[in-house]
Amino acid sequence: MWRDLPISANEVSLDVGGYHGDWTAELLIRYGARSVIFEPVPTFAAALARRFCRNPLVAVKSAALGTANGMAGISMAEDASSMSGNGRRVQVQIIDVADIFREHAAVGCMKVNIEGAEYDLLERMEGLDLLSRVASYRIQFHGGDNAMHRRAAIRTALSKTHRLILDYPFVWERWDRVKEG
Repeated sequence: MWRDLPISANEVSLDVGGYHGDWTAELLIRYGARSVIFEPVPTFAAALARRFCRNPLVAVKSAALGTANGMAGISMAEDASSMSGNGRRVQVQIIDVADIFREHAAVGCMKVNIEGAEYDLLERMEGLDLLSRVASYRIQFHGGDNAMHRRAAIRTALSKTHRLILDYPFVWERWDRVKEG
């Protein structure tokens, strides 16, 4: 999953659903890649900020990456915290993915593990014609209402510009952009 990623130290990676930051730490070690971590759970975001506070290559956003700017409730459940879960909820900031792609014309790698919100995010990216601007995706799709259909539609959209490298359904998928020429 980590080997031969099409990313260099000159590119930015997006760690969407940063949790403890292990994905970003691994990219730093292997590729020296800059990283923007999106983590909406306040305690996780604070821990990430402490972990990477001395590393200028890492920016931690205490927010979720989503389909529109605003606020939303997230249920607290450690690594399964989600917008759709039950339990104690806290309000978190949402940053529109369109805003991030205005800041970053291209993204080397985008890891997405956001407990069911990946469908809305990736569908918004498709609608804005942003999918091709990411060289490599690591996506963890989650179950839920209409998950099989939505996953299939996203995979069809990705297959127009990317090649499926790793397919462990509803665990991890790797999609690398097809080189032109």
